[in-house]
Amino acid sequence: MIDVDLPGLSDQFVEALRQKGGSGAKLFYAQAVALQKQGNLKLARASYKAAMDTYNTSIDGVRASQDC
Repeated sequence: MIDVDLPGLSDQFVEALRQKGGSGAKLFYAQAVALQKQGNLKLARASYKAAMDTYNTSIDGVRASQDC
């Protein structure tokens, strides 16, 4: 997991993954955990919500493709 003892490093790590094309629920979840451990609960909540929204959207797409 991300070393949250160094504030800002986790943000740089997540941003680097995004620049390389990373996206999805796992990336949002990793960011949320790091923000929560840093004590930034407001942003952590938003990241958890984004993770759930992204996960639910991907699950809905799988279900729709199976219904055809």
